[in-house]
Formats: sequence, C-alpha cells, structure tokens
Amino acid sequence: MRVLVSGGTGYLGSRVIKKLEAGNNQIICMTRSPLLYTSSQRVSYVDLQTCLKTLGEFLPEMYINMVCCYGRGTGNEEILEANFGVPAKLLQRTAELGVGRVITIGTSLPNRFNMYAYSKKLFSDLGSWYAEQYGIQFFNVVMEQFYGKNMPEDRFVQTVVDRLRRNEPVHLTAGTQKRDFLHIEDAVDMLETLVYCESQEKYANIPVGSGEAPSVREVVEYLAMLTHSKSPLLFGSIPMRPNEPNTVADREIMEKWGIRAHWDWKRGMRDIIGNTVEGEL
Repeated sequence: MRVLVSGGTGYLGSRVIKKLEAGNNQIICMTRSPLLYTSSQRVSYVDLQTCLKTLGEFLPEMYINMVCCYGRGTGNEEILEANFGVPAKLLQRTAELGVGRVITIGTSLPNRFNMYAYSKKLFSDLGSWYAEQYGIQFFNVVMEQFYGKNMPEDRFVQTVVDRLRRNEPVHLTAGTQKRDFLHIEDAVDMLETLVYCESQEKYANIPVGSGEAPSVREVVEYLAMLTHSKSPLLFGSIPMRPNEPNTVADREIMEKWGIRAHWDWKRGMRDIIGNTVEGEL
C-alpha cells in the first residue's frame, strides 16, 4: 500500500513508520527537515512543497496525519499552521487524487480547552466535510496521553520521573484530575489495527486509550515509590487550569474497532522506570 505520513518523525510517528515499513508499504513522510533523516527503499522523507509536487505520481492510498504541535514555547499561529494548515493542504491534495482512507491523531481534551485542542477539532471537522464531499474515509483518532521509554523530556511523565530521580521538589496541581495513560506500544498497535481494518464507515471518532483513568496524584505517588525518591511532592503549588477535564477512552467503542490495551498504567510506569513491584506482576 502507498501511504503518505505527516508527523512521522516524532515519538509516536517514528514508531508507526517502522510498523508500516515492516508491512512492506511504500511511504512518503512529509517533514519540515527532511535532510535530518535517511530515506530508504520504502520510506522517502520530503518537505511540504516537494510532497505536494510528487503526490500526483505517488498516488497515496492512505494518508496518516500525526502532526502534533502542543504549543510549548510557540504561539497560536504556529499551532494552527502545524495542526490545521499543513494537514489541510495534504488532505485537499490527497482527496483530489482519490485517497481511500485518512487517519488523523486528535485529542480527548475538550474542543475549547486550549488552542492545541481547538486546532485538532478544526481539522476533524474539515475531515468530516471531505468525507461527505469526496467520499473518502476519515478516522479521527481521539487519543489519550501516551508515554513510554525514551519519551521526550518535556512530556509530563518524563518531567516528573527526571525530577524524582534527582530528588528535586516536584511542583504539581492538586492532582485530582483523572487521566487515561496509554503505553506507546499499545498506541502503535492500535493505529496499525485501524490502518488495516475493513470498516466501511465514512467518518468516525475512534477513542484510543487504556480505558482506565487514575488520578494524576496516584500516578505521581506511584512513580515516587518506584524510584525511591526523596523529592517533596508539592501538590497544589500549581493552580489547576480552568475547566480541567477528566479523560478516559471508552473501552466498549474500542472493542467494536478491534482495539484493546495490553498495558495497564502501573505496568507501564514500571516499564519506563525499569523495575517491578512484588505482587503486581
């Protein structure tokens, strides 16, 4: 299968690329910095303009969008361009060329929670319109917070772990908000299932997560126990954001799509720390 991928060089995307490559697919990966990556027989890294020019010859059968600009250190304009503007250009071109299926990574955060969530909602709505007008399939993957070994240092879990290992104070909100933490291996396997599933639905919002939602406080305290840290856990030293949501993926809907998590959150946290706890195996 011929697959166009955007956002294929990040923590999640690079792993999905490897899965696609192992499945003997031909891949064009659109990235801002193609010279940083080595193309192979099955994967070509190109910039946006080159990508738009070559798609007519490539004729992608599927487009997977994994671009995620969270807004850390960037303004709203850059968030909108990354999460909506660039994917919209690629969606338009692939739809014109008769692409069969589009899969995009969305978010479980409320639509107006921040600019990241809003820009993801805008692209999902655009995909719904394209599904109607062009007859393509558009799957909006409502993905929970994923984590795993070697994750970026600026991710919440990794930031906490790093401070715990250094026995530094950890400043936190009250930690009462509940979050669905999805292990990276489950995230990749679930996306692979959606790539090859035989669904005929034209547009769908598909929850992807572990299906369980511990509080942030539970997770941090568990990590502190695993690392034997002496760090003060300063819950409440950071104010909670207005309308802070609780999020968890719907397991019943996931099962209808043939996707299921194999990593519970405690096993996943032990995996990134690199130890096990007696009685929890």
